[in-house]
Amino acid sequence: LPHDFVVENDPSQSADKSHGYLPYSSYWYRKHFTLPASAAGATIYIEVEAAQTKSQVYLNGFLLGTHDYGYTPNEYYVNSTVAVFGGDNVPAGSSLLGGLASLEDVKLLPQRKALNAQLRDETLAWLKGRGFTCTASHSNCFMIDVKQPAQQVIEKLAAEGVLIGRVWQNWPQWVRVTVGNKQEMARFREVFAARV
Repeated sequence: LPHDFVVENDPSQSADKSHGYLPYSSYWYRKHFTLPASAAGATIYIEVEAAQTKSQVYLNGFLLGTHDYGYTPNEYYVNSTVAVFGGDNVPAGSSLLGGLASLEDVKLLPQRKALNAQLRDETLAWLKGRGFTCTASHSNCFMIDVKQPAQQVIEKLAAEGVLIGRVWQNWPQWVRVTVGNKQEMARFREVFAARV
């Protein structure tokens, strides 16, 4: 871990637009860890730094809890479900367990957040420089007022192989864009400039 199975899939016109036309399903992640015997008596939590919508987290077969908000942190008190101090414990989650990954590579999450912020901010500056209004964002997505029916823009970009999010009922002229890698964001800007 970390991982996001959705990005492993190939885009499909039949997939949900709100997931960037990527087929989406339930996935399970599992990780073993050992708590030192010296941790007995301490208060122990598992922190999940980034979990997709409606995640469930288990430890040693017991449901620790659920979380209904995508990509927001949450934590679970685990003292009563830790099976063994000084031995093997197995948390499993139906979503991304980025918090556990940070136990092994403490640089990974900050690096990915920084790259995401850089690509997002470059794209937002580019859009604003062309007169488009965008939402302020601190996440991996943002909204753009495209000044025309959003569904038309989604279809224009899709015709060029650039798949973006769905139309929001209360924001019919806004589209949602999820930040991709450097090449994907360059392609987004190229097609957006030509078609919008």
